[in-house]
Amino acid sequence: MSLFCVKIRYTRDAISKIMSSGDNREVAMNKLAESLDSKILGFYGMQGQDHHLMVIIETPSISEFIAMLVTGLLGGAVETYKYIPLYSTEDLLKASDLYNANKENYVAPA
Repeated sequence: MSLFCVKIRYTRDAISKIMSSGDNREVAMNKLAESLDSKILGFYGMQGQDHHLMVIIETPSISEFIAMLVTGLLGGAVETYKYIPLYSTEDLLKASDLYNANKENYVAPA
């Protein structure tokens, strides 16, 4: 599974519609995530930032993550976004094992 932290900035029109309708975007995002065998682990609003929303998403691979991003962008509600790939302690320990097993295969520049 892959983990991502996504920061989303809504368009002004999207904010207006969300505030007027009381639409729960977490429910909509959960529905999309589930359709892509993914899971929303955290969904948080932010104030005083360049972005309005932070979402932690777990996906089977980056392909499902990209599909989620494209869906949001083409839907017209997202003005911009940034994402950060995340990793667990288990991932780091595995990387450490791989590094130690393979570091002799690389020669640094002289």
